Amino acid sequence: MKGSSRKAASEGDEPEGLKGTVRIILFGPPGSGKGTQAESLCAEWGLPKISTGEILRDAIRIGSPTGAQARDFVDRGELVPDGLMTRIVEERLSQKDCAAGFVLDGFPRTIAQAETLEVFLRDRGDRIDAVASLRVEEEELVRRMADRGRDDDSEAVIRNRLEVYRRETEPLVLYFRECEKLIEIDGMGRAEDITERIRSAVADVRGMDASVARAKISDPRNEQCE
Repeated sequence: MKGSSRKAASEGDEPEGLKGTVRIILFGPPGSGKGTQAESLCAEWGLPKISTGEILRDAIRIGSPTGAQARDFVDRGELVPDGLMTRIVEERLSQKDCAAGFVLDGFPRTIAQAETLEVFLRDRGDRIDAVASLRVEEEELVRRMADRGRDDDSEAVIRNRLEVYRRETEPLVLYFRECEKLIEIDGMGRAEDITERIRSAVADVRGMDASVARAKISDPRNEQCE
C-alpha cells in the first residue's frame, strides 16, 4: 500500500455500530477497471455495490419521489443536480442490505457531496472506513480504452476524458487525503492482483491481517474526518 497516512484510534473511541462492517469508496479513472474491482470485492465480502448510474435508473424505474424528480432532468437531457443525486444515494444506503457495509462506486463526485455523505453517515453512527483510489499510468489507460473498440474512443477523446476525470477528482483526492482516509492503489497488472492490493490496503488501515479481510471485515480502528 502507498499514500495512506490514516491514524489509529483507541478501542474506546470506536463507535459500536461500526463493528463487523466495512464502508469504502472506490475511485478510478476511465479504463482503470474500477467497476470490475467493486464487483469482485462486493461478491467476496457479501456487500452491495452502490453505483450512481444503477441506483438512479432504479429510482426512476420504481417511481420513487426522488426518482420522479430525477426523471424530469433526464428526460430533458440535463444532469441530475448534486443535491438530488445525494438524496438518492442516501435512500439507497438506508436500505437493509447496506447495514453491514457497502462499496460506493464513483460517488461522491464533489466535495459538497462528500461532506453531505459524511454528515449523513455520522448521524447514523457510521462512517467511511477508507477511500481507495486506483492509480494507472495514462498510456495504459489509453491502450485499454482503445482496445475496447468503441466508435467514440479515439485517442483524442480518450485523453480528454482522462483530463476531465483528473480535473474533477483532484479536489476530492486532496479532501480525503486531508481526512486521512485515502489509500492509493497500484492499478497496473492482473485484476486479481489489484483486488488483493485493495483487500490488503483496507485490512492494513483497519489494523487487520489480509486473510481476515478476505472473509469478513471487522474491528475498525480509524478516526473519522470531522
